[in-house]
Amino acid sequence: MLLTVYSQQPSFTAISQNAQALRGQVDGWWVDYTVELPSTFEVLMARRYPNPRPLLAIITDINTLTTGPQKLAIWNDLKIGTPQKWALSAGPNQQVIAAMASLITLTAPLEASLVAADVAAAKTRAVAMFVQDNPFFLVNPVFAPTISIPGK
Repeated sequence: MLLTVYSQQPSFTAISQNAQALRGQVDGWWVDYTVELPSTFEVLMARRYPNPRPLLAIITDINTLTTGPQKLAIWNDLKIGTPQKWALSAGPNQQVIAAMASLITLTAPLEASLVAADVAAAKTRAVAMFVQDNPFFLVNPVFAPTISIPGK
């Protein structure tokens, strides 16, 4: 479903952006949509998390990073604090990130059933979901300024 939200009425038509788009108003917001007029909650979520990049595109970018220092720096940054930084995200992926982080940090004997490649893949996916929820997290971060992976 297409959902684009504007604070003011756009000067262009909805169908100029998408042939199936309709335009309406929800609680004062101008909304382009394709299926049905969204709820207030959907509009507010679209305002908070506008047009995220597809998860696979973010994962592909993360996989191009150097395995050692860059990926380690990202994961270490997400683990800092009490509660940890990943747990403070209030985005739509937060519950899945929590589950992935729990799997990644399992203790013996359960961790013996996870091979290193599975743990690395889980970290990559958890980071990608965090980036999707926090689009500027990996855009020249302080801990690794050469990384530039936008979430939108």
